[in-house]
Amino acid sequence: MVKAQAQLVGHGISLRLITIEIRDVAQNRLITSLELLSPVNQREPGLTTYRQKRQRIYQAGVHLLELDLRRQCTRPFAQPQLPEVPYCIALTLAQGKTMELWPIDLHQGLTTVPIPLRQ
Repeated sequence: MVKAQAQLVGHGISLRLITIEIRDVAQNRLITSLELLSPVNQREPGLTTYRQKRQRIYQAGVHLLELDLRRQCTRPFAQPQLPEVPYCIALTLAQGKTMELWPIDLHQGLTTVPIPLRQ
């Protein structure tokens, strides 16, 4: 049997940034923004753009849940007390001055975290 050679075909790959929004349907008001962090928003120039987006979310009084499942990237949230772990989930409540962090090691599964469904 002769093994066929694979051909490499170049094509543009576009990355889409996906945000999950939890809204109050009656008022069409954003309650919680869930952000799945990607290489685009963890490296420049996307890192600065994403940090600006975070500021707008905070100022709008919206809860922010960030899932950082990327290793070896800059985390957009500055947290010096965070242990050296490959993954992290961060929750900042609307108009909150604190951030809840769930560091996740490679050997443990994802933890259950609260998702704010109302203000």
